[in-house]
Amino acid sequence: MAVMMAFVTSSCSKSDDDGAGGNGGDSSAIIGTWYMTFQSAKGNGYVVLTFAQNGNGLCKEYDHSTWQTDIFTYSYANGKLTVKWSPNDIEVVEVVSLTKTQMVLKGFPDKGTSTFYIMTQDMQNLLNSL
Repeated sequence: MAVMMAFVTSSCSKSDDDGAGGNGGDSSAIIGTWYMTFQSAKGNGYVVLTFAQNGNGLCKEYDHSTWQTDIFTYSYANGKLTVKWSPNDIEVVEVVSLTKTQMVLKGFPDKGTSTFYIMTQDMQNLLNSL
């Protein structure tokens, strides 16, 4: 499933770094559950990504009226997050910034332009922003 990096276009401006850094960083800083909203032809959608300490992950995507769930494995090193959905479906994104409450990812779509994705660990603030 290539939903993780292909679900929203946004911009980033927050810089309350907690020392985890974005371009390198502590791999344990990514551990936890991260939330994001996106717009689709069907309306508002949500993505919930959970990164476990053992390198496994769970992605839940809600698009208007249905939930889709996928599992993945991941690694985070040198500012790059690599997500393996299946043996032939691997995505690599740059972690621009990573704090205790916010992760900003820079994706590289097929058309050669960069897309930024902002994820938060604070679901309530995310819902309030809708």
